[in-house]
Amino acid sequence: MLRTIRFAPVLTAAFLLAAPIKLAAAPRDTQTYGCGSNPSGSLTVLSGDAVLGTTVTIGLDNPLGTQAPGSIPVLFLSATADPAYPCGQPAYGLSMFGPAQAGELLVDVFGPGLLAISIGAPWAGPGSPSAFPVALPVLPFLVGKTIYAQGAIVDPTSSTVAIGATEGLRLTLEQPVTVATPVVTVTSDDRRASVQTYGFDWEYDDGESALVEHDLGTSTFEAEPAILDKDWWGYPVAAGSASHDSTMGARLLRCSFECTTQTFGNHFSEDASSSAEAHVAFTTTDRVRFTAQAQGTITYGYNEVTVALRGAPGTVFSIGAYQGQDDQDAALGWLQPGAYVLDAEAIAMAYGNNGHAEVQSASLELEIRIFHQADHETDGDVDQDDFDAFHQDLAAGSPFADIDGNGVTDAADGALFDAVWADAR
Repeated sequence: MLRTIRFAPVLTAAFLLAAPIKLAAAPRDTQTYGCGSNPSGSLTVLSGDAVLGTTVTIGLDNPLGTQAPGSIPVLFLSATADPAYPCGQPAYGLSMFGPAQAGELLVDVFGPGLLAISIGAPWAGPGSPSAFPVALPVLPFLVGKTIYAQGAIVDPTSSTVAIGATEGLRLTLEQPVTVATPVVTVTSDDRRASVQTYGFDWEYDDGESALVEHDLGTSTFEAEPAILDKDWWGYPVAAGSASHDSTMGARLLRCSFECTTQTFGNHFSEDASSSAEAHVAFTTTDRVRFTAQAQGTITYGYNEVTVALRGAPGTVFSIGAYQGQDDQDAALGWLQPGAYVLDAEAIAMAYGNNGHAEVQSASLELEIRIFHQADHETDGDVDQDDFDAFHQDLAAGSPFADIDGNGVTDAADGALFDAVWADAR
């Protein structure tokens, strides 16, 4: 069982007593540091972000494999880095590279800035980092503060690397943000993947088909039907596969399709077809922002990839790849309140006549994201950055600040944005 690191009671004293590291134009967010003595990839963020009120999970690993699975991982968290930041103090005997090389001590583990020391579950081996969930409390004075982390793996069975230190990780704490979910509801959902093959000659007439349909109870659908059709004597006739991976939810409509077909030329007539498709209807009761990007890739032949997002005014976004011509597009705009239908399809078809063999393919990558009116930066949250960016666009008369959709950017848009932004928070 993972034990979440909680250190709220000691944060105030630690940040007040610790001698701060002075950084010129220090970058925000999460960043590894060190000067190469400890291996890259030994301390990473597995999930989450350094946002107050959330949990960020740090992963501790020995990517070199110089220690045995089952070794003990330890994580140190401090309000201060080593004085030599972004490097650290040389520490012989603490290198994952081996006993002849020095590691680096990258955080101050002996001063008043020490926040926590945590022992994790036994390390499983290279590529399977031990996870350390860190709960970040909601304390206003912490916004903009930085936590420095470093780990070590202790291997009591090793005669070469008994203790191996990781690289450093700095997490600059950010204020809590609100994720505002727009009112988008999926009303009908028809998704499937299918493959069919067929072969014919005077002695043999057979075919196979496979169809996998979407379970309406889930928002994510994955399917990979495949066929290899052989004749009576075991010779391959035709083959096909269809990979369908999609998610349809209130904020994300995503499709990833891969369709391939092949004929082998062993019969007078043979063919194969595969397809992946999604036909989804949804409604929105609010005017919402959206981004869309799609890429369709096909080989020359009877293959195609199509995408169309349609609403009452007409087609909002579309691509079409035909006759070997790929197609891609991206869009940023608004969806008016109403009903919409998304149709996405990839089809690959291979034909073999008189001993002809061929391979055909079609693929689609599609992502449509839905955002709240107040999410001006379309980054999934509503925060002060959205407020500032909107009012900059409003002052410049940008059409992107036309939040009421009347074709004019004016004070009415400013008043409406301020209201929905405050409501979202």
